[in-house]
Amino acid sequence: MRPAAGGSASSGPAGLPWPEGDPGAVRDVARTIGAAAATVNTAGQFVSLSALPALSWRGVASGGFHDAVSGVAARMGRGSGALSRAAGALNGLATTLEDAQEEIRGLAAKVVEAEQAAEDAADRAALLDVAVAGAGFALDAFGPEPPHALVEAEQEASDAAARAGQGAGAARTHAEEVRRKAVRRAEDLCDDCRQRDSTVAGVVRDAADAAPTEARGFSMPGATYGRSVAKRMTVTDFKELSFLRAGIDPYSWNPSEGLGPNDESVRAVYAYYEKLGLEDDGFYWMKMAAIGGPLFYAGFKDIAPISDYYEGKFLTMQKAIFNDLAWQHEAYLLGGAGAIGAAVRKLPEWQRKSAMDDQTLQAWRDIESGDPARVEDGNLALIYREQNPVIQDYYDDLDEHGSDLILGQLNDNAETPIPGSDRFADYYDDKSDANIADFGDRFEWISKELWPKHLDLVNTPGAVEEVLDRDFDAEVDKYRQTTPGGIAEGLGQDAEDVGDSLLPDPEDLLNAPWVPGGTS
Repeated sequence: MRPAAGGSASSGPAGLPWPEGDPGAVRDVARTIGAAAATVNTAGQFVSLSALPALSWRGVASGGFHDAVSGVAARMGRGSGALSRAAGALNGLATTLEDAQEEIRGLAAKVVEAEQAAEDAADRAALLDVAVAGAGFALDAFGPEPPHALVEAEQEASDAAARAGQGAGAARTHAEEVRRKAVRRAEDLCDDCRQRDSTVAGVVRDAADAAPTEARGFSMPGATYGRSVAKRMTVTDFKELSFLRAGIDPYSWNPSEGLGPNDESVRAVYAYYEKLGLEDDGFYWMKMAAIGGPLFYAGFKDIAPISDYYEGKFLTMQKAIFNDLAWQHEAYLLGGAGAIGAAVRKLPEWQRKSAMDDQTLQAWRDIESGDPARVEDGNLALIYREQNPVIQDYYDDLDEHGSDLILGQLNDNAETPIPGSDRFADYYDDKSDANIADFGDRFEWISKELWPKHLDLVNTPGAVEEVLDRDFDAEVDKYRQTTPGGIAEGLGQDAEDVGDSLLPDPEDLLNAPWVPGGTS
């Protein structure tokens, strides 16, 4: 990266020094390297996971085997970290370059404005000089005693021309000073870009040295190995990987037991969403789920003291979403959309439709394309899957068998986790019968109100990271609706009666598709 010479064909606007480069292209490279980092990291974890069945192996060869596995996983971990640092450095370079180019464009506009003003002042001075010359010719035509009015007019024209000449000179001096300062600032910005470029080059070289290479038994930067592993993995493998990376024991995660025994798993879900959401720039759904974590956790805590039924229902929804979408993201990180399709094809035919539909597989192909519009459409399709096939049956059960009181409270008080977007009730201010349990109402609010505001965050560099860089528990406290007694007050009942009032009718429970004690 270098500043173009002033006045040359490759110079920037208004002939100012210009830091060459395309910030968008640099970010694309950063995105690719970031995806490679995630692939290497996931592959390394899968190497460790694959060796777990051999933990009981004892003997001379077992030590060498486990040392080899540890060495491979460690190299891949170091490589992933180096690639992540390179991706971050490239994103920083893109921002530096973008900011420099934007500032130079602003400087160029000021230079053009000042030089245009100087040119206009010079034109005015030239016109007044012509007027003075004309007045002089007129005086000469009248001989030694011209009319007094003509003498005064010639004097006024001379004075105006003198002032215009001074103004033109001042404007020219000002324009030269504006250009001089602009050139100096543009040169400084170009120097900043060159220094940042040099630093980033070192980070990228370090990443190339640290990442697994063909000489070490893996192709640089590990993507070929990761994809070859992914082709052999099943849906169950990817699910186990998602639980492993989230730090959740799937056998102890039982939503029907309530928030208390499951608290660690429930919180781990949102930490996992945040981690994966930042591993791939195209994971818009995962980023949105991470941002919403404190809001949903606050809801779990609000409902836990007053209704086992609703508590279990909402916690089951959370687990159902994780079971359905986490493994898909893991498969994509390791082997792209092809790994998702390959894993589904290994299922018995009768299981395939519930595990994956054509619309969702196409969504992953759209995300993989890298085309911004298709990436957005693909992630919105994941939201559709989450809200309709995955959890709508649970909402239908709540709507049919649950309490109108608490559903009314949900409709009135459902908050939004996305900055700048309207709450459910505010969005439907003119629709008194809007129901958050109704898929059409809920998805319209999400897709037309929350989603566009979320895209604003995603498309603003650093905005998602800034939102997620918060204390989880402090955010939860902000979203807490009230204490159990306060909930009762909102429902117009006594605190000791609120729990019983929110339970569905026992006869309804007997006919319901889900009852407390079931798991997803």
